[in-house]
Amino acid sequence: MKKKNNKQKDIPGEWSDHFDKSIREESTRAKVVLSACYLDELLNQLLRLLLKPIDSKNDPLFDGPQAPLGSFSAKIDLVARMGAISEDTKRSLHLVRKIRNRFAHSLNACDFDDPKTQAWNTELHELNDHATEERRATFSEGVVGDYEKSVSWLIYWIKHIAQQIPTGCPHCGSEMEYRANIKDLKPM
Repeated sequence: MKKKNNKQKDIPGEWSDHFDKSIREESTRAKVVLSACYLDELLNQLLRLLLKPIDSKNDPLFDGPQAPLGSFSAKIDLVARMGAISEDTKRSLHLVRKIRNRFAHSLNACDFDDPKTQAWNTELHELNDHATEERRATFSEGVVGDYEKSVSWLIYWIKHIAQQIPTGCPHCGSEMEYRANIKDLKPM
């Protein structure tokens, strides 16, 4: 059994800080695509915490071209259906997904001035406006910064939810090491 560290780790904060630093010098398109990558990975971790593990390294639910949980959208919907995230968080994640798709699949509509993107970003900002003035000042100015701030909050929040899942078996109480390992994952 692992010893508990007396000092509480702020793993969700580490994830959002890592995101903030990783996007600082990127283009707007790269920021948007990277943001979805971070959130997709955290949903992957959350689902692996909630689902029974398998012995194989490759999980047919997540890995491969026909994997039912291979898409960002499927992960969002399943985590929401399982009750692990609120409807507002689900809506926010789908807004990030839509914005990411617009930036990733369009050569021309790759800015926040596009009316659809602007509307999605405004809604995303309204759903996730939790930053203090000091925190907000660490992001880009304008609507791009509103997007960055919203995603940083979502990264923090999803990892926070994952950290709340117990590592003990609900039946016998023994430590479920795979859960502890997932919860302790640091951003790369």
